[in-house]
Amino acid sequence: MFRKLGMIMAVGFAALCVSAGVSIAGETDLLVQKLVEKGVLSPNEAQILLDETKQDVARQNAKGTNDAIPQWVQNIKVKGDTRLRFESIRDKGVKDLTHERLRVRLGVESKVNDQMKVGIGLATGKPSDPRSRNISLGNGTDAYGTTGSTGPDNTAASAKNFELDYAYAEYTPVKWATIIGGKFQNPLWSPWDMIWKGDITPEGAAVKLNYNLFPGFNVFMNDLAFVLRNPDSGIKGRQNAAMFASQIGSSWDIANSINLKSALTYYKFEGIQGQPRFSYSVGGNTATLSCTQGATASSTCYNYNYDALSPSAEIGFKNPFGESVGAFIPYAAVFGDYIYNVSGKHSSTGRGGFDTGVKLGYEKVADKNQYTLKLATSKIGANAWLDAFTDSDRYKKGYTNTQSYEGILEYGLGKSTSLSLDYYYSFQLDKQSSGNRMPEQLYQIDWNLKF
Repeated sequence: MFRKLGMIMAVGFAALCVSAGVSIAGETDLLVQKLVEKGVLSPNEAQILLDETKQDVARQNAKGTNDAIPQWVQNIKVKGDTRLRFESIRDKGVKDLTHERLRVRLGVESKVNDQMKVGIGLATGKPSDPRSRNISLGNGTDAYGTTGSTGPDNTAASAKNFELDYAYAEYTPVKWATIIGGKFQNPLWSPWDMIWKGDITPEGAAVKLNYNLFPGFNVFMNDLAFVLRNPDSGIKGRQNAAMFASQIGSSWDIANSINLKSALTYYKFEGIQGQPRFSYSVGGNTATLSCTQGATASSTCYNYNYDALSPSAEIGFKNPFGESVGAFIPYAAVFGDYIYNVSGKHSSTGRGGFDTGVKLGYEKVADKNQYTLKLATSKIGANAWLDAFTDSDRYKKGYTNTQSYEGILEYGLGKSTSLSLDYYYSFQLDKQSSGNRMPEQLYQIDWNLKF
C-alpha cells in the first residue's frame, strides 16, 4: 500500500514539476532518487517514471504549451515595435526643417478556435492621416507638428495619441483560404510603397487565397472591399466612397536559388469623381470641380476617377554572385510596379506611374551584422492614382506628379533591432513659373526595435 502511495505521489509531483516548468534534472530527479533509496520505487520503476516525464516535457515544448497556464492565455500573442527617427527636409525655396519623431505600435492576437482568430492593434499617430503613425517630439499629435489650420502646436511634453490601428476577425475554413473583416493590414502584395503607404490599414473585408499547385509553385488571389467614406445622411451632396480590388498572382521557385513573384491588380473606385478631396490629400490629384458640401460650395472636388490596372513583379536570387561572396551578399532582387488609370473619365495626361529598383544583402534584417541595401526610382503622374494612399515620405507628404530616387541602408545592431538610413531626392514633373521643378531632399535616420 505504501509503495503504491509513494508511486502516486512521485507521479503527481513529477507532473506538477512539468507543468510548472521545473528542471527534470533538479527536483524531480532528487525526489525519485529519495524514493528509490527508501525502497518505495525500484530502480526500474524510477527510470520509467523519469523517461515518461521527459517525454511529457518534450511534447509540451514541441506544442509550445504549458499545462499550468490556462489555454486562453496560451492562445494570446503580443507583438509590437518602436521606431525613433531623426528627419531633415531640404526643400528649395522653403526653409529647411528637422524633426525628431516617434512611432510605437502594439498588437494582440488571440486564437478563438482552430479556424478563427481576432486581432487588435494600437499605434501612435493622428486619426486624420491614416498614412502615418509618426508623432513629432516637442509638438502635438500631428506627425508634422501641426494642428490643422491653427499652425504649429508648441505645447512642450504634450501627451501623445495612441489610436486604434486595427481590429479584425479572421476565419480560415481551409488552410489555403482566409476571410477577414474589420480594420486590418493591407492584403494586397506590392514590392514597393509608391502606390500603397505601409501604415494604411483598410476598413471593410478581404478574402485571401493561396494554393500550392505543385512543389515550388503557388497561386494566390487577394480581394479587398475598402470603405473609404461613409458620410452622415444629413450632409447634402456627399456620397459613400469605396474601393474594390482584385489581385491574382503566383510565386514560382524557378530553381533552388531563384524565386519569381508576380501579380496583376485591378482597382475599382466608387464615389470619388465630383466628391470632396480627402482631408489629408496634399493636392497632387486634379480637384477643381465645384461641388456642394452641406450648405457650403467648394471647388476642391475630384475631377476624375481612379480605376486602375497595376502589374507587379519581383525576382530574387540566393547567392547571386556565387559562394565566394555569398557570405557578404547572400540575396539580391530586382522589382517593379506599374499603374495606369483606366477610368472612363480621366485626365488626358499624367495617367501612368511606375517604380523599379534592386535589393542587395540579406532578404530580411533580423540579427546582428545583417544588412539590406535598396535602391529605387519612381515616377507617378498627377492622376495615375489617388493621392490619399501614396507614400507620405515622398515629396511634400505624398504628392503625385513627381519623380523620386530613393536609397535605403538597414544594418542589424542585434536580434530584432536595426539602424536604417533613408534618402529621397524628388522633384515635380512639371516646371513651375520660376522655371524649376522644386526639388526636395529628405534624410531619415531610424532606430528600429521589434518585440
